[in-house]
Amino acid sequence: MKVTFQSLLDEKKPFLGMFVQSGAPEFVEAMGYAGFRYAVLDLEHTYYGVEKAAEMIRAGEAAGLCMLVRVPAMDSIWIKKSLDFGASGIIVPNIDT
Repeated sequence: MKVTFQSLLDEKKPFLGMFVQSGAPEFVEAMGYAGFRYAVLDLEHTYYGVEKAAEMIRAGEAAGLCMLVRVPAMDSIWIKKSLDFGASGIIVPNIDT
């Protein structure tokens, strides 16, 4: 079962997650086994794109993590591809309003 961020909020209990800038899917998988509940793949400040993010999303989901993606900009192509690859949610940087 895919973990959604809303399901984590609905539990009404504290939960931990972290931003990921590493390109190692093993790191994301280890986060899930270490007890973290979500991970944010930071595509804004990393060297990899959505293709690598797809691999990392699969690794996180296999370990029971809710996988979010921070896209580099408010760009529908980045957002759609991230969702197509399985992200549970999107964080868009630099929103002013």
